[in-house]
Amino acid sequence: MTEGIYTIEIKAVKIRDALSSELKNSKDIISILLEDFNTKDREYFIRYDLNGKNKVTSKEIISIGTLDTSIISPREIFKGAILQNAGSIILAHNHPSGSTIPSNEDLRTIGQIIKAGKILGIEVIDVFIVTDKEAVSFIDKFEE
Repeated sequence: MTEGIYTIEIKAVKIRDALSSELKNSKDIISILLEDFNTKDREYFIRYDLNGKNKVTSKEIISIGTLDTSIISPREIFKGAILQNAGSIILAHNHPSGSTIPSNEDLRTIGQIIKAGKILGIEVIDVFIVTDKEAVSFIDKFEE
């Protein structure tokens, strides 16, 4: 077997236009979240990348889990954000159960992600918990 090095190629594919206006508050992205999570029957964790003018430029599905669990790590969340030159990010995951109350694991993990973002210089603007009917801002509702 011949050893060698890998060439990494990154490709971004445009699937829809970016938001035409800057995001000023958490309500500005809720319609996108409800659309993206509309028919999900398992937990999904999605990252939305924003440029310096707070416009969404890309999104990435970080994890597809089970009915009540999605495995994520700061490493996986920020890898794509760095490659996309994101100035900041918005994170969202759904609860197919319909509850917008974060689990203890949600709270612990989000805390780690926010700390990692500060170290990397990529601000986590907000984190949402999404159900089939609503999207609740973690920052607005749960952060102390």
